[in-house]
Amino acid sequence: MADSWKVHLLSLHDLHKPQYKVGDLLKHAKHTLWRDEFDPDLRNMVIQITSGPSTLTTRPFHVPRGHAALVEVDEVLFVPAPRKELVARLLRHHKHHSDALVGEAVIPPVPATRLKLDLKRGHRVEGSLTLSLKPALQRPDDSRAAGDPGTHGTVGRCLECAALSSRAV
Repeated sequence: MADSWKVHLLSLHDLHKPQYKVGDLLKHAKHTLWRDEFDPDLRNMVIQITSGPSTLTTRPFHVPRGHAALVEVDEVLFVPAPRKELVARLLRHHKHHSDALVGEAVIPPVPATRLKLDLKRGHRVEGSLTLSLKPALQRPDDSRAAGDPGTHGTVGRCLECAALSSRAV
């Protein structure tokens, strides 16, 4: 964990249909007849983050009907520290075929609290992804320098500081 980064996937915006795969038309008709609350084109979606040779994927999720404009994801992935850049892909997972790409984006390896990236397929924007990116383990601030005696960057107080504070009272 010391050499990894935390990628917090916040939300997706303005999603379009994924690439067409054989059998998608039949699945679309089947899911339309089911009349459940999920969009037939945006089922079994996953977000894949690639950092060098390793690839991590979120759990599959479905997009509710009429909510392709804003989808709250709220997933956290811990990826190896990027050497060059990270790549985020939004895919529709298939059981028997390769995954269908909705769009992909390159994430710069710079810590960011809120970053909105366009998901592109070819030269077309097919949606956007909002995320935050930072090193997974950050060194705690020196609490004595910050004016908080007794915590030393740990949970609770040390015995020495607890004794000092009880004498002062």
